[in-house]
Amino acid sequence: MSNFKQKVADGLVKKLGIQDYYFKITGLNQLAKENTEQYGATVLIASFEWGRIDRRVTQFLQKNPANQKVIVLYTVGAEKVGIQEWANPDRKVDAVTSASSLNRVEERVDELAVLVKAKFDVH
Repeated sequence: MSNFKQKVADGLVKKLGIQDYYFKITGLNQLAKENTEQYGATVLIASFEWGRIDRRVTQFLQKNPANQKVIVLYTVGAEKVGIQEWANPDRKVDAVTSASSLNRVEERVDELAVLVKAKFDVH
């Protein structure tokens, strides 16, 4: 995991706290083995490289396309890139995009925290 992604993951745990939330951090290589139904939200942090969404994320999303508990943070080359431009129009995903700029970690953590809280409010 890149320094930026690690700081975002750590920041999210710190911001939401462990009193009300349980966090499990797993590499994308293990994603296919995870049973995420038990979780109130699943945050995927992945790179968008060479014009492609990471295949492990794509496979995970295709496995359960109706899963509304998924939030994706894509790191991309430019700040103002909208991931919905590349997403399957049949699959709505709450997504945040960001260049891997360390000065943007706090903003991304804040955005993700709002999305995670919203997932839990639905339950």
